[in-house]
Amino acid sequence: MSNQSKVIGIKQLKFANENTGVDQEDQETLENIQKQQVQAEEELKLTRDKVDQLLADTKKRIETEQEQWKEEKARWVEEAKQQGYQDGFQLGKQESITEYKKLLEQARKIVELAEQEGEAILAQSEPKILRLGLVAASKIIHQELEKSDAYIDIVRNVLREVQEQPLVRIKSNPADYEKMQKYKDELRLIIDTKAELTFYPDEALTEGACVIETPFGKIDASVDSQLETLRHSLFDLAGEINRET
Repeated sequence: MSNQSKVIGIKQLKFANENTGVDQEDQETLENIQKQQVQAEEELKLTRDKVDQLLADTKKRIETEQEQWKEEKARWVEEAKQQGYQDGFQLGKQESITEYKKLLEQARKIVELAEQEGEAILAQSEPKILRLGLVAASKIIHQELEKSDAYIDIVRNVLREVQEQPLVRIKSNPADYEKMQKYKDELRLIIDTKAELTFYPDEALTEGACVIETPFGKIDASVDSQLETLRHSLFDLAGEINRET
């Protein structure tokens, strides 16, 4: 028998909206993270509003000064010619432009700093949110497996994957083994009529675990295995996104 293993996808289960099973401490941690995110977003919005107002005021100021320049330009030029202050006129105009550019650069830096702080808070919170979400999902799934036929649905899906194999062995926790005895005739109909299907209780397996062996390999359809695979995938994806940003 090959030791090759593979993990198959679990059919999506629709559960009733019940207690998520998150511990009080985990719930408080999640709420604190959410509050930090909301606060960061509010501060970022407030900063952007201030910057927008600053830019608007600066623009209005420049427009006003430009109008004044138009009105006084002729007089200033004439006086500059007469008094030799033409260089001073050009210098005053350049100082106004320089001040405007300085204000724009200051506003840009404020926006960048606010965005960096907001992104840092979200990045620090992301792993905690993922862990709490997976803990809640695990507890909900195990609760449903204990009180419904969801576990049998998992077994059905796995058997469809190996229905053409000549020999199929299903190992499960003794509590789940008893559940399957009620459905064994139905489960036998899924595989080939000439195939041999046997059930084995295994105390080494936790409730909700299901291992199916065939001559061509072993399939671990345990809920915990699927959640562990999901956990690795989510954290890998989060890491890639953070690296790209």
